[in-house]
Amino acid sequence: MDAAAQALNVVQSIQLPFALVPLIRLTASQRVMGKAHAASGVLVAAATAAAAAVLACNAGVAAQLWDAAVSSGPLAVTGACLFAGAYFGLVGYLAFGPAANGGVGAARERRGRGRRGSRRSSRSVNAAAEPLLL
Repeated sequence: MDAAAQALNVVQSIQLPFALVPLIRLTASQRVMGKAHAASGVLVAAATAAAAAVLACNAGVAAQLWDAAVSSGPLAVTGACLFAGAYFGLVGYLAFGPAANGGVGAARERRGRGRRGSRRSSRSVNAAAEPLLL
């Protein structure tokens, strides 16, 4: 049972950033939450610090698993490197991806301005018609 509990903890620590990072970003976004309900800068800083502490603990678990992989041979090391690259790539995408620059709707709006000129930019964009997340 101890091995099963440890495996469950590892799986949960792997999945935690995929919930934590978007939650912080969404609650800090005035576009998503509105000006009245968006988290303040102090709250976002505190949540980011807490998330960094949790991710640092997860890095410690990853270091322990890395030691186990190194002793298992080169195939295990290769698999661990591939998994780590994909994992950190996805977490980085969640933290710094396209939504950080206004999301897909903003990119679509910028492309539309380039093709249609000032006619599109003078018209207000219906925020309800644009998807909040993508």
